[in-house]
Amino acid sequence: MTNAILYALEANLYLSLFAIFYYFALRKEKNYLANRAVLLSAIFLAWIIPGISYFDAVSGLLPTVRLESITISPSAVTDAPTILNFSLPDAIAVIYSLGILVASTIFIKRLLGILSFLKWKSLDSESALRLIETDSAEAWSFFNLIALGKKIPTENKKWILEHEKVHVAERHSFDKLLVQLAKILGWFNPAVYYLEFALEENHEFRADEVVCKRFSNTITYSRVLVSQSLGGVPINLLGNQFSKKSILKSRIQMINQTKQTGKMKYLFSIPVLAVALLLHGCTKEESNRTVDSDPKRSSETAQNQSEEVLQVAEKMPEFEGGMEGLIAFMSENTVYPKSASTSNETGKVMVSFVIDETGNVTDPRVIESQSAESAGLRNAALETVGKMPAWTPGEQSGKKVKVRMTLPIQFALE
Repeated sequence: MTNAILYALEANLYLSLFAIFYYFALRKEKNYLANRAVLLSAIFLAWIIPGISYFDAVSGLLPTVRLESITISPSAVTDAPTILNFSLPDAIAVIYSLGILVASTIFIKRLLGILSFLKWKSLDSESALRLIETDSAEAWSFFNLIALGKKIPTENKKWILEHEKVHVAERHSFDKLLVQLAKILGWFNPAVYYLEFALEENHEFRADEVVCKRFSNTITYSRVLVSQSLGGVPINLLGNQFSKKSILKSRIQMINQTKQTGKMKYLFSIPVLAVALLLHGCTKEESNRTVDSDPKRSSETAQNQSEEVLQVAEKMPEFEGGMEGLIAFMSENTVYPKSASTSNETGKVMVSFVIDETGNVTDPRVIESQSAESAGLRNAALETVGKMPAWTPGEQSGKKVKVRMTLPIQFALE
């Protein structure tokens, strides 16, 4: 659960970054198709980037010396007494899960509400569109379903129907479902709600643009918008609604705007994406490190960070007692997390570490792309590696050197 929350937080960080870029750079541009592509890409990329492990993939290609795999099972060690400890991460996990539950419930309720209209008889049985007539003064659409209220003035219906047909033809309802999913997973993030508003605004701008070009009468169409804004309350928030007072002013402004699109602005999305990737790289690199419990050893590691670390040396570092001694140490000192044992969590954790010139273990980290899913297993492996006693250091040309090594630790239940 902790990993899922960290993933969601990172994704929402990128959503916020993309939303800020769109607000300041693109929201007033009239290239609505390009703006829509940017908004949809922002949502997709924000949730894809956290899953990229390119830094780990590069690390995995290094010819690091790989030791024999060590298997850890609950019976290999004596577990500490179980103490009920409701930590801050647990509280955050509960709150986040409850938020997802509430957001999902709201979404399902709205979806079922609008799907109930599918039972209504279509006014045009020969068309692929399902055109229904409601008792309100509102108009909306959802996929191929278009609803027109009986109370809509007859002279307005032609304009409104053409407008809703644009939503259907350009599949704007798919966008709405995507942003609803982003809202469920990022219910706590104001940027998600702004992106929802920006997409909705973009859809209306685009449909207005097509209708105005088709009829070549922006003045009459603007009057239709104003007239419809005086209608009743929208039927369902999930559909594409024709009249929404919150964006009426901006729709009329964009209809009458003659300013040309600044195409060069879209190129700025490239450095924004680069910043997101850089942040992801920094996040991954930091998450793979662990804090050394020995202050002296941590200080030495920081001071010598820039020195060369060999992958292979003429004389490799050696644990006291050899591989058998290492296996015995890991088996005696690695505690299989009680929570992982209870939930039947298993897996292999690949721990990379450096044996420095004095034989101390420094810079332990998990090779994320090959690790087990459980954070508890990774932490247990890192903790034990950090407790290792000094090794016999490696040597190159008669000089003691730093050597990076990798230890596979298999957590298995008997």
